[in-house]
Amino acid sequence: MRDIQELVCRELEDLDEEDLLDYVSEGDGEPLDSLEAPLTLDESFKCTIFVAGVPKVPKEKYDRLMGVLSKVFNKYGENEKEMPYNAEGTETEGCVIVTFKRPEEASAAQQALDGMSLDKKHTFKVVKFDDFNRITHREDEFRPQRNLASYSRADFRSWLMDKKCREQFLLRYQTETEIYWHDTTIGRPTRYPFVPSHFVTRHTDPRGVVVLF
Repeated sequence: MRDIQELVCRELEDLDEEDLLDYVSEGDGEPLDSLEAPLTLDESFKCTIFVAGVPKVPKEKYDRLMGVLSKVFNKYGENEKEMPYNAEGTETEGCVIVTFKRPEEASAAQQALDGMSLDKKHTFKVVKFDDFNRITHREDEFRPQRNLASYSRADFRSWLMDKKCREQFLLRYQTETEIYWHDTTIGRPTRYPFVPSHFVTRHTDPRGVVVLF
């Protein structure tokens, strides 16, 4: 801290600003641990939604369309609306950005208006503004999300190549389905992760083993 103070003093002397030396703190100053954490800029837009699927209109119809949209959006709370024009400035872009006073108002509007038909030709697609960049900057190659509802039949006999040489068997009771590995080395079956029953078909091969695919 003393080195910093001396550096500031020398800099002020070099700049002929010696009258400012009275404002330079003396001593070691406050410990860094005692200082308040620096403020961070909140870059989120929790109160803002982006609405696509809005009619494209010329300038003379702007106010009329904004009046119609106001009746729709104002039901969810006080808000500010911005409906941008295209690059030529001849008509609107077909979207509107709506900012509410509170995040819960924006969430309610997004859930209620997404998929709403304004007329026969225009259906709203509404997303939270925080999700807009993620949606518009997706990778060119589609990568489906893997979950219980997404599976592959690329190699439905892969269980036959199990490195531990285990067999599989299936237990079914009414609508409940459970799949187990039969491992002779541990002396008890091991339950396989749950698979919804409508994703499972089965038959018995000549050896009497249940094949699942």
